[in-house]
Amino acid sequence: MSERSELEPKKFDIDKVSTTPVGPAREGSFLQQAKGFWVTLRNVGRPRITVEYPEVKAPTEERFHGRHQLNRHPDGLEKCVGCELCGTIAQDKSEALFTYMQLTTTEGFAPLVAHLHGLDPKRRYKVKVVEEISANDYLQKSFPGWWPEVIATGAELSKIGLEMAVLRPEQGLMLHLESLS
Repeated sequence: MSERSELEPKKFDIDKVSTTPVGPAREGSFLQQAKGFWVTLRNVGRPRITVEYPEVKAPTEERFHGRHQLNRHPDGLEKCVGCELCGTIAQDKSEALFTYMQLTTTEGFAPLVAHLHGLDPKRRYKVKVVEEISANDYLQKSFPGWWPEVIATGAELSKIGLEMAVLRPEQGLMLHLESLS
């Protein structure tokens, strides 16, 4: 019987519940109200600026490129777009280093799939995590299936990519790629 009484909802006597009365909203002084009206009145005579978007687009600054648009230097090299993945590849494409940085909070963050561009698509590469200088404190309980090393072609690394481990904010890891062929 005592089990059933614990499952039943508790009943409260509404007269014994304490409440705190809420007063009326505070009214601003006459001077504060006058300042608010002045903002409205001084803009009454101004012409309205309406842009018929998307037919007519508002002018932008000359240096504005939008978000994450791939820009290039005059010599053809790519400019950084802030994707938190940076790579340095040897000229003969026999070796490369890529770094991945987790900059933001990881609340609701899914693992990133890193596409390692710039490698020779026909070569096979051994990808290995440089554990000596990479973060060792990960948020995910298990590592990606390829961890800590994998062998793949340059085309696979560029098109399919590798799933990165979910790191804590402001931590990173380094990948060393070495050509096997």
